[in-house]
Amino acid sequence: MIDPRVPAVGASGSILGLLGAAAVLFPHSQIYIHFLFPIPIRVAAFGYLVMYVWNIMSRGANYGGDMIHIFGMVFGVWWAWRGERWWDRLRKPRFPIFEKFSRDPVKSTSWREVTPSEPARPDQESVDRALKKVYDHGIDSLSPEER
Repeated sequence: MIDPRVPAVGASGSILGLLGAAAVLFPHSQIYIHFLFPIPIRVAAFGYLVMYVWNIMSRGANYGGDMIHIFGMVFGVWWAWRGERWWDRLRKPRFPIFEKFSRDPVKSTSWREVTPSEPARPDQESVDRALKKVYDHGIDSLSPEER
């Protein structure tokens, strides 16, 4: 049983989240263990995962913290696979220049520059005028430009 009186402070869950995300996004990268032994980042992530699962199953020291490490790594892997699309839906660029550097400007829903092939959006006055015309005289009274 985890003693609730023991304080838990640290950022290791987020560090393991970064390791999991890096293992998915940069699978061919290598890291050095003790600055001597190069191994692929996926092998390191899997090794840490096995070590933490083993510690949890044997109820070793800090197995509560190791559960947070695993959750951090799982979240990092999830974000690398699926989270970027979820994250892009939430962000809204403040400056149009940032849209140039977007990965897929066609799928971007936050901002898109109007090109000459697209019709210009009507202003609020013309929309209000057309709605009043529909209210007073019916939808058939609108001209093709107003529609």
